[in-house]
Amino acid sequence: MKSTPQDEKHSSKGFVKGHDFSHANKVNQTNRALAPEGKIALNRPTTKKPEEMLRFDLHNETETIKNYRQRIKQAEALGHYTLAEQIRSIIVQQQNHQYDLATALGIEVPKVLETGA
Repeated sequence: MKSTPQDEKHSSKGFVKGHDFSHANKVNQTNRALAPEGKIALNRPTTKKPEEMLRFDLHNETETIKNYRQRIKQAEALGHYTLAEQIRSIIVQQQNHQYDLATALGIEVPKVLETGA
């Protein structure tokens, strides 16, 4: 049976080859919108090895979720409940991507334990 591009995407090696890293642009745009002006440190991988890049991306997703949870607390403290809800919906997307990356790497999804967000 001949494999299809969809089949390749879901095999572990195919997932790496077909992985869409374009979400990083969206994350950076959101971080820029939420971060104080000039206070962003953009992390970039220093490798071209696919597994290392996925691990790097997974670490950044986990850190991003932690940071967004802090932003939720800050927004609610200022009475910006709509913003807090918008950030929660972004977290759902980030968690989905975190799950996809961990699955592609064959590891457990890292736990992000923050209370109150």
